[in-house]
Amino acid sequence: HAAGVGAVLVAGIVAALVVFGGDGQAESASRNSAQYDYEFSYPADWKQTGGNPNDWETLLGPADGDGGDRIAVREERLSYDTGTGRDRAVQELRGQYEQAVAKGQAMSGFDPSASFAGRDVVHYREQLPNAAVEWYVLHSGQFRISVGCQYTAAGKDRVQGACEQVVGSVRIR
Repeated sequence: HAAGVGAVLVAGIVAALVVFGGDGQAESASRNSAQYDYEFSYPADWKQTGGNPNDWETLLGPADGDGGDRIAVREERLSYDTGTGRDRAVQELRGQYEQAVAKGQAMSGFDPSASFAGRDVVHYREQLPNAAVEWYVLHSGQFRISVGCQYTAAGKDRVQGACEQVVGSVRIR
C-alpha cells in the first residue's frame, strides 16, 4: 500500500507543478507534452513512458533508462480557486501528507512555501527502498499539479535537471 500512496502523492506533486508553469520558453533540445488540462516541456533525451488517465497522470523517463529514474506529473481538480484559497489547498495537502506518514510511509520535509525552478511550490520528500522522490506541488486556479521526481543514487543529477525543466514549464491550458 505504501507504493500506492506514494504514487498518489507523487502524482499530486506533479500535477501541482504543471499548474504553475514557467515562462513558456522551451529549450531547442526539448519535447513538449500537452495532456489533460496541463502542458510542460522536458529534455529531448527523455520520453513519455506511460501514465494513468484516471489520475490525469503522465510518466516520463530517460530514453535509455530502466524505470528507476522517472518523473510523474499529476493533475487534481479542486472545488475552489487556489488563488484565494491557497491556505486551504496547502492545509489539505498537509493532511494527506500527515496521513501517509501515520500509515508508515517514509515522508519528510514538508515545506509549504518552497521555491523550485523559479516557482512557488509545496515540497516534500518520499523515501522508497531504492530511490527517493522529491515532490513539488503547484496550485493554480482550481488545479493542484504534483510533480514527483524519482531518482536513484546514480540518476540524481540527471533527474534533477529534467525535474527543473518540467516544474519550470508546467502550465494549465
